[in-house]
Amino acid sequence: MKNKCLIILFGLMLCSSVGATTLAHLSSETIDETFDTICWQSSYTFQGYDFPLPSCEGYESVTYIDYVLEYRDKVNCVLYRRNLAIAPIKHVAVEDTILLGDTLPFCGEPLLDAGVYECTLTTNEGCDSIVQLTLHTQVGEVVVNGVNVPSVCADDAVVTLQLDVTGRVDSLELLFALDSIDKGLHDTIVPMTDDGHIAIAYDNLHAGVYDAHLIGYFRSQNMFEEDITMVVNYPSSVMEKRWDDVICVLTNNYNGGYDFVAYQWYKNGQPLVGETGYYLNQPLDEEAEYSVLLTEVDGTQLMSCPMVVESKEPDISVEPTLVKQRQPVRCYVSDDADVYLYDVLGNMVMHTQVSRGENYLKMPNQHGVYLLKVSIQNNKERTIKIIVN
Repeated sequence: MKNKCLIILFGLMLCSSVGATTLAHLSSETIDETFDTICWQSSYTFQGYDFPLPSCEGYESVTYIDYVLEYRDKVNCVLYRRNLAIAPIKHVAVEDTILLGDTLPFCGEPLLDAGVYECTLTTNEGCDSIVQLTLHTQVGEVVVNGVNVPSVCADDAVVTLQLDVTGRVDSLELLFALDSIDKGLHDTIVPMTDDGHIAIAYDNLHAGVYDAHLIGYFRSQNMFEEDITMVVNYPSSVMEKRWDDVICVLTNNYNGGYDFVAYQWYKNGQPLVGETGYYLNQPLDEEAEYSVLLTEVDGTQLMSCPMVVESKEPDISVEPTLVKQRQPVRCYVSDDADVYLYDVLGNMVMHTQVSRGENYLKMPNQHGVYLLKVSIQNNKERTIKIIVN
């Protein structure tokens, strides 16, 4: 590869003053010629003087730039010549692309975002080499394998979702139609959880069937959209146990404002033939679950949340639900169970396994509303809202 050659001469023909010339030196002049190999720098010290060096821009592909400095000693009639071989700064431009959310190591630092980055390295000659990286990011594919929206009880005031998603999603937005706002629902954004279980607390949740639009995001980029339907069953408080053989459905003034016109009673999930009145009159079995399929004036038809006739501990019970910071709550389960505690943003703050019987769980030391999900081995599950104040 051809080198670049530059020469600077300092001195005079006559050994009586200092100046610049390109004339041949006197025959009586002594030449002191030396050689040096250097990395590019802004100046070079020679014979006590700092000489500026030219820019190496445009010569990055050259192995060395030949550069000559000459200095005449007017007193001693000596021409000092320094032959420099200057290794220019190497500039290397590279491009790379990563999936949004991945990192790329570059000069010991993990890069996350698209941009132009520079790193100074050392060549085999010990000189600087500047690597300029142009980094691009692209969105990875997200596949929604399924969104399960189980029906929930208005009693619990909690909406739950179970997502099976392949790909990167860090937050979810839930959008409701305007007529849903009056029923206790509202638009919200919550973090995506590792297990895909989302629990969102709502105050004063009204029974009904609600259409919603679900959007998944990663770093504020829209990754998927799904239309979903939520079913909120009537609270068990629409019923009242009067005696050991009577359960009735309360009227509008006492049931939360619902106007029912038709009834079908159920026991343990099975319809009771002929029981279509506003009350059920038969001996009630202990530990049995009683519910009723209710039809409103506008045609809305939903189940009520079950009422359990209890003479002893239910399968799952949690109390109290209003506690102080770090105060334990009593959790009774009829079998071994998994217990999950979520904050209002859907972040899981606790997961523990409890044994059959009575257990005590210490609540967080932060104020707020939490959702305690208890799942026992017989596939029964309950979500309870806990308030820490």
